[in-house]
Amino acid sequence: MTFGAPLQLLTSIFGFLARDPAAATGMGVLAASWLTIGLVKLNSAPAATSTVLGVFLVFAGSALLVPAVGAALDKLVPAVVLLTAAARFFLTGLYQLSTNPGIRYAAGIVGLVLLGVSFYAALALTIEDVRRKTVLPLLRVGTGKKAVQGGAEDQGEGVGREAGVREQL
Repeated sequence: MTFGAPLQLLTSIFGFLARDPAAATGMGVLAASWLTIGLVKLNSAPAATSTVLGVFLVFAGSALLVPAVGAALDKLVPAVVLLTAAARFFLTGLYQLSTNPGIRYAAGIVGLVLLGVSFYAALALTIEDVRRKTVLPLLRVGTGKKAVQGGAEDQGEGVGREAGVREQL
């Protein structure tokens, strides 16, 4: 609540400023989710489940599908991170609603997969930033690939039609 939520909110803001709606929306949903989870757990008994939290987590998992699909059009590794986070939230929400230990176990396994995928994505992006070239594949396609491999003119292509630049949404 005090560590993840503020950092992800800040990342969401920078995502919007960088015109990356998938990253911005994904980080915004995650920031709100961690804050909500923290607030619910703050007033809960240890190991207690919550129907309200379960419904929220199912909703948050579903909401993460929107930026995941958007990211899949350009950047496959970030899309996999968001899809895995969506699955983790969805399963955790189902556990909160059912208290089925099998679902709890599955959510834990998906959480470990999410840890690995997120670590890879963060490492690949950091190395790419430091080296100024792609070292670990991020599986960029379409405009995501053009943005990294294209020239300066490719960077500004279509900007005039984006929200915040054009006169009306």
